[in-house]
Amino acid sequence: MANSTTDLPSRSLPIGTVVDGRYEITGLLGQGGFATVFRARHVHIGSEVALKILDLKLGKTEKEFVERFIREAQIASRIKHPNVVNIYDFGFAGSQDRPYIAMELLVGHELSDEIQERGPLTPKRALKLFLPALEALQQGHELGIVHKDLKPANLYITNPESPQEILKILDFGVARIDAADMAKLTGTGEILGTPNYLAPEYIQQQIVTPALDVYQMALILAEAISGERAVSGNPYTAVMLHCSGQLQIPEVLKRGAIGDIFNRALSINHLQRYPNAGAFAAGLKSVASSFNALSPIANHVMAAAAVVTGNFPADNTTPSAFRPDYYGESDGPTEDNAVVKAAASQTPSARMPVRPLAAHIPLPEPPVEKPNRLPLLLAVGALLVLALCIAAFFLLSGGEAPPVKEAQAAKAAEVVAKPIAPLEKVVDKPKKKEEMTFESVSTSVEVQTTPPGAQVYIDFEEAGTTPYTVEVLPGEEVRLSIMLEGYDLFEVTLDESSKPLVIDLVPSPPDQPPAELKPPVANKRPPKVKKPTTEPEQEDGSMSGYSIAP
Repeated sequence: MANSTTDLPSRSLPIGTVVDGRYEITGLLGQGGFATVFRARHVHIGSEVALKILDLKLGKTEKEFVERFIREAQIASRIKHPNVVNIYDFGFAGSQDRPYIAMELLVGHELSDEIQERGPLTPKRALKLFLPALEALQQGHELGIVHKDLKPANLYITNPESPQEILKILDFGVARIDAADMAKLTGTGEILGTPNYLAPEYIQQQIVTPALDVYQMALILAEAISGERAVSGNPYTAVMLHCSGQLQIPEVLKRGAIGDIFNRALSINHLQRYPNAGAFAAGLKSVASSFNALSPIANHVMAAAAVVTGNFPADNTTPSAFRPDYYGESDGPTEDNAVVKAAASQTPSARMPVRPLAAHIPLPEPPVEKPNRLPLLLAVGALLVLALCIAAFFLLSGGEAPPVKEAQAAKAAEVVAKPIAPLEKVVDKPKKKEEMTFESVSTSVEVQTTPPGAQVYIDFEEAGTTPYTVEVLPGEEVRLSIMLEGYDLFEVTLDESSKPLVIDLVPSPPDQPPAELKPPVANKRPPKVKKPTTEPEQEDGSMSGYSIAP
């Protein structure tokens, strides 16, 4: 008979221990910095669960992590989606009232394990996994919830490499609920997240919108199919790369319509990104055929960029031999800061060199006659922006911490200042700054219908259902046909100047036969979409659509 206990003296509970009179411990699943996850069985109904129990030996951060732990249970339970781990129960165990969460027992492994141990995913498999996960995030966004700490360790592949495999989103412990009176759970202005995946606006100003999740998911998707992080290195390097847009993205994700999608999702300006996960998913769906047709990204050669050595702290840490991230368990806080450890625990990739600040500031040229000081001022100004970005991050992330896991915040100024000296020689016309920019080679025309779900045909070929984004190349005309049972056929020709469409489909008369697609009569084309005389700009920087009567 299992031993019931009212006290939980240690993080390692023996098999047979009954927690809160309901859950019998049957095994250990994982252990992290502030919680332990056990395999357990409900003593009354026999169902198996994962039992996540908070460790209360956290010093002065105890109260904050208890509140964050409770918050995780509350938020995750509000999102009802197959791609979010189910929360079954919450309670307090033992005489110490240690909080626990009883959640869905998952079979599989983290996306980070998949990438590190089995290699990158094929583009087709990655898209199949990520689209439903984005839909789950969108459900959270509609509830006013932003995850804010998305990373491969917080995405879990269940039933991997089977027809039933799905990507589950874990760890809503640092998510933000967009409510007017929601107080921050940590100290005022503290930054929470993993530096390798932090968005620029959050580093600089702590702006939290659904576009932050879009940025992180785009980074993770690129990593999943390339096997390499877009941002690597220690926290100082990671912060600079995010703020300057120096992201290491495979070349095949920078070209054509696919490049347009990633360019928008990874924009430094969050107002120019997809406004939420649903919009990002729609963009990916619009290029699904091209994306799925890509050969494995790992077989492509990454762009050979010259590396300029910067005076940055060496990453002397080594990856942990124990992986405690099961169920989104963070790697654990230091006493003063629960943020930066994850970035410091990864060594930079040899195949994806980190380009420090000096790599995108022009190198000096020999002085000629009377130098123009404007380039110098501009370069120094850019440097100061990055310095402020770094300073904001490390001031808000809670101060200094043990040197093994993260360098002291005071050293950030030294790291930024050292590359300044060569700039005194900068003269006229500095070399063009290297940035991750994508040349737009097509126009995206968003098509929505009322009612939605209409079949989209492009040049008489089935392409998808509305809402849908049509990609139009310069100089190209695309014949768009919209069909929905019970409604009249709608047809229009799009070109690179076309604006977003919101189409009110007209119901067909009851006795009218179903619409059929027919090639256009010679010398006749459907009318081109006319540009509206005025097109107000929305808050997210995109242009609003307009209705077209068929």
